[in-house]
Amino acid sequence: MESPLLDLGWPSYQQITVDRWKGKLYERREDFIAEEVPISLIYNQIPHVVMLATPTNLEEFALGFSITEGIIKSPHELLSARVYNRSNGIEIQLKIPEHRFDRLSDKGRNLTGNMYWDVFVSGTVEKANGGGTITWNCTRTREWIAGEGQAHANWQFALTGKATGSRSDGWSYSATVTQSLLKKASCHWIVSGTIDVFPRGYPTIVLDYGTGACDNIVTATINGKPTTIELK
Repeated sequence: MESPLLDLGWPSYQQITVDRWKGKLYERREDFIAEEVPISLIYNQIPHVVMLATPTNLEEFALGFSITEGIIKSPHELLSARVYNRSNGIEIQLKIPEHRFDRLSDKGRNLTGNMYWDVFVSGTVEKANGGGTITWNCTRTREWIAGEGQAHANWQFALTGKATGSRSDGWSYSATVTQSLLKKASCHWIVSGTIDVFPRGYPTIVLDYGTGACDNIVTATINGKPTTIELK
């Protein structure tokens, strides 16, 4: 007998060998135990909560949670439910009426349960007298990875994202966070992480913010040659 979700990567149970005692009687036998996996409930494309549960009857699980938590008042208010298997858990995409969604608290949590914010920036500057156009486009995710509910000094955030831009003379560049940037509320500087900068027509620049120390030092590496930069 196989779990119905084995082909999707998330079994609902596993078979193991167990030892059993009843008084002086002992036996070793095969038994089945339920598995639990992280399940993210996402309402109207916004993550709400992550729970551990056995991955069966997931639509019914989502409906029951939505009603008992007061997110919706009746089953017909759950407009749709779609289950997606991910590498680190299961997502259930739920559609509910907007007036119910607007009352939700704790919007914006990912599959690990961390709160996060997505920031999108698109800017254009037209220089006077036909001097050209300066552009800047950026997407960034800020994830609250430590210290939630604690003193501000304990807060820590992981930053990921990428950007593109151009100068008024048409020269362009792009940049990508290749290792999450760690920002601690207790430190003015980014304390770790790397960014790759790709200036058009020039070698790639790798910016390394270190391994966790609170300082203003960044190492810029071009063609394998590192240079130390002090941030102001």
